[in-house]
Amino acid sequence: MRNMSILAASLFGWDWGNVPAWVGTASVVLAAIAYRRSVRDQKMAQARKIAAWVIGSAHGDTESDHERQPELLVSNSSDASIFELKVRDGITGQTLCSPISEVPATSKARHRMDLADDAEVQAIWAAAMLGMIVVWASSESTDIDVDLLEMPLRMEFRDAQGMWWKRDSSGKVRPLRLSIPDRLAFALTRWSAKKAFRELRKEQKVAEKVNEEAN
Repeated sequence: MRNMSILAASLFGWDWGNVPAWVGTASVVLAAIAYRRSVRDQKMAQARKIAAWVIGSAHGDTESDHERQPELLVSNSSDASIFELKVRDGITGQTLCSPISEVPATSKARHRMDLADDAEVQAIWAAAMLGMIVVWASSESTDIDVDLLEMPLRMEFRDAQGMWWKRDSSGKVRPLRLSIPDRLAFALTRWSAKKAFRELRKEQKVAEKVNEEAN
């Protein structure tokens, strides 16, 4: 009974004038959380529009299957460029080509593959090249008349907002956390690029000024 009296006294002694403020604060917090999730979902939706396939020769090519050299077909069906794309073998983790500095928006392009010298890796690729050629299980469409080889791939890339992503061999997309050395290397690369751009812009302004004075 005493506890009930204490509770009642606490309730009646509450500063109820602050309740609207608390409700308003809670609404702002919930709105901020919803907005953050919306932004995250939008970024992930863009990341899901990046795809890559291993392709063989175009239909009608005269090369035989065992002579055919595979290539990478990289597709970006989003409305923004991505950068520093790395494509790896989904089984061995072997990098399949040199890092692609930029994949423009709404683009598809072929890239030469750098196959490893490792005998085991070569054996896996040989088996794939001689195996059945099937359409890659993906919602993306290549719109190019090529054979798609059934090889699982992994990708890592940076979007236009500077966020890193990875796509595993099953197609799942997740944010990628870089190691400290990779972060430092990336920061140094960006700093060097910005410095080079500023110097180039400065030279252009000097040239424009010289041309104006000459005219």
